[in-house]
Amino acid sequence: MTQILTQLLLAFFISTSFLSATADGPDYFAVRDVAYNDVLWMHTRPDYRSKRIQGIPANVSCIKNFGCSHRWCKVSYKGIIGWVNGRYLGEGGCPSKPY
Repeated sequence: MTQILTQLLLAFFISTSFLSATADGPDYFAVRDVAYNDVLWMHTRPDYRSKRIQGIPANVSCIKNFGCSHRWCKVSYKGIIGWVNGRYLGEGGCPSKPY
């Protein structure tokens, strides 16, 4: 019984640490390596198979960083919070009044 409980707790901590994000890195990101006529998709979870919730245009640079975990970053764009593939993000700036 103790071994099962230990395994369940370990699985819980591993899964929650994967989903949590620390805000290391820049305060804001910019989209990079996305074609001018395409968008970077924001997802509900850090998984490309999860539901797409917002397209971020290729020329945007005011994407709030909430932290990254593995290849995925939790961000906010136009008041929507979701996950994007960090491969398509670079350090960006933000005007005094973000989107």
